Amino acid sequence: KLVGFQGDLTFDERVVTFESQPIQSAGLTANNWSVSGNVLAGPGPIRTLRISAFSTDFAPLSGAGTLFELRMTRVSNTAQATQLVWATGPDQFIFIDADLQNLTVGNAAPGNIKTQ
Repeated sequence: KLVGFQGDLTFDERVVTFESQPIQSAGLTANNWSVSGNVLAGPGPIRTLRISAFSTDFAPLSGAGTLFELRMTRVSNTAQATQLVWATGPDQFIFIDADLQNLTVGNAAPGNIKTQ
């Protein structure tokens, strides 16, 4: 009965930046979902991408697969790496069910980006 999700993801702006539309629907959210993201204002270099999504017809997620795609651009031409880390509470990744209750994720593992 999951009809939405949201969360904050941190990244190092010296390595990658996000396009004007930083995320897009994909896989499970490809149809009848509004998926959006915004890089929050801040001094850097560690920045925050806020992600939110909801079902436009209130139909819940079904199955397994990709929730969204990140749209980023490499900042430097030298090979570097940065972690993508989900924020801790209260801005951690959560799902929202059809009763509008928040469900925290047991393990929202961080990811890594390596530019070449």
